[in-house]
Amino acid sequence: MTSFNNDLIDTFGSYMIIVQILIYLSAIGLAWWGLQEVRFDVFLRRPKSPAAKMLQILLAITIGSSVAGFFMSYLGLSVKLGFFS
Repeated sequence: MTSFNNDLIDTFGSYMIIVQILIYLSAIGLAWWGLQEVRFDVFLRRPKSPAAKMLQILLAITIGSSVAGFFMSYLGLSVKLGFFS
């Protein structure tokens, strides 16, 4: 019976890792999409330069990681809460 429980936990852990990756990639993609509406020409001297695009990418990763971290914490807490019932 212990082997079955370990296999179940390993399988659940594998699915959670896949879900985490998908949440992070989705959040970063949504942050990138949202940043496309920001008028960077107001803040930057050359908004079409490679450095400006790199800034947009880094902002998207930062914002997306923060949003994904929130959802991962929420998901982790809700899964733990399910074990108590």
